Amino acid sequence: MAVYWNILIWSFFIASLWRLFPRESSLAEGGELSKRANLFIACLAFGIIIIFAGLRSGVADTNTYIFFYENIPDDFLEGIFSDTSRDKGFTLFSYLIKKFISEDFQLWLFIIALISGLAVMAPLYKYSPMFELSTFLFVATAQFTWLLNGMRQFIAISLLFLSLNLLLQKSYKTYILLVLLLSTIHGSAIIMLPFCLLCQSKPWSKQMLTIIVVFFIVFFFIKDLLFFGDDILEATQYAGYTNMIAEIQGSSIFRLIVAGIPLLLTLWKKRKVAEFNNKLLNICINMSAFNFCFMLLSTAMGGIFIGRVAAYFDIYNLLLYPLILTELYQKQERTVLYAGIILGYTTWFYFQMAVVWDSYYISDVLDLYIN
Repeated sequence: MAVYWNILIWSFFIASLWRLFPRESSLAEGGELSKRANLFIACLAFGIIIIFAGLRSGVADTNTYIFFYENIPDDFLEGIFSDTSRDKGFTLFSYLIKKFISEDFQLWLFIIALISGLAVMAPLYKYSPMFELSTFLFVATAQFTWLLNGMRQFIAISLLFLSLNLLLQKSYKTYILLVLLLSTIHGSAIIMLPFCLLCQSKPWSKQMLTIIVVFFIVFFFIKDLLFFGDDILEATQYAGYTNMIAEIQGSSIFRLIVAGIPLLLTLWKKRKVAEFNNKLLNICINMSAFNFCFMLLSTAMGGIFIGRVAAYFDIYNLLLYPLILTELYQKQERTVLYAGIILGYTTWFYFQMAVVWDSYYISDVLDLYIN
């Protein structure tokens, strides 16, 4: 646990230094010039996270990934385009690294951590008016653990987050092509196809409220829907997944409460959200609403699987919180909320890492073996 506390504290402290050396920038839609983090501080803060993630050698499902990498066959066609091979894009990506860069799994892990970490950092560097808060939330909400566990899916999550500008510009064709490409890395990425359009709605509009109501209906009838879905998926590589989801216990109600907090903060300032009508803010609010909806479903059953889908939307809260504080609330309110977010999510971090997750850390390179 000591390693993770150090990651939280030092990344937040270094990220906070941007206020001493800011750069001038502007919001996504233009507008008044405002201060943003400089690139050196941003890279330094995220460098701490990336180094510990990239140099691990035995955390969570890391051993499974190492086994996969070390057993990638030399036969290109057999290993990648066989009938039994799933998520061929990830296999191809890994094969190319092993073939042309290094057979050392440690370098492979580091490259993936570097790509995913920088893909998260870039939108925060570009758009967040409180870079240190965004960095803090990335660690404190335990989203950084995707770099340690489930890294294949996080490649898709982080690269789609990196393509936020495509959503802002409504470049749907490019975004859809990217989703289809990343679905070869992790099949769950395909879920983003409809949401690249749905996220363009006005927050708390009739369309968004209808979507939320639909999710509540699904929540109450999810068992029947899973039974129906099992027949549809029977002939695919996901056959049996619905039964598996139905048998797995739902996620904690506390996760749902945490997912609802940023939505409540925007709902309280609903009129101001409408007046401001900022594309970036609107998309982040809607993505946060989708996150809440999927977390709602995950409390019913299949917490692991449905909760993993929610991660595609949860990452937008890293931008939403700073936008809420700077754009929707006054200075006195902002100070109280900022302190509350730091205190509340530090407590949540402890609960996630010390109580829920077996937060050990192993690194042969760093010679660390911490239980």
